[in-house]
Amino acid sequence: MEKSKGDIVEAGGLYSQRHIPEKIALALRRWDKQSAVLQYSYMGLVLAGAISSFMVPVVVGVVDEMFIRILSSISGFSITIISAFGLKEKSNEMRAAYAKLRARLMKYEHHTDYTVADLVNDFSSISDGLSEIKGDGLKADPRKALE
Repeated sequence: MEKSKGDIVEAGGLYSQRHIPEKIALALRRWDKQSAVLQYSYMGLVLAGAISSFMVPVVVGVVDEMFIRILSSISGFSITIISAFGLKEKSNEMRAAYAKLRARLMKYEHHTDYTVADLVNDFSSISDGLSEIKGDGLKADPRKALE
């Protein structure tokens, strides 16, 4: 919902002096959260894989064989998830889309010749670049963004 505070307009947690389509504002917030989740997931899996793979040679002969199997499994699982889903690439792609959309919103806020239609078209082209990342509302329909 768009709320007005004097000359300032709020849409999806963003404040501007110009009308920001609600769906674009919500997409910006969503992309920010999704990129953070992807980055933290990637970092967690890398740490889990690295620590468990370094621990295996250290604990051989010291602990039970089952513990070594568990460490090896954690390492293999982490590497498999990172490779299979391309978390690093998707995280970078999502962060780049967020940065591009944020830059377009700043341009929209400060350049009166940059119209809401320009913003919607840019949003559509940026979201088209997120073809591999599926999710509710990631793919933009420019006609719906103006609703």
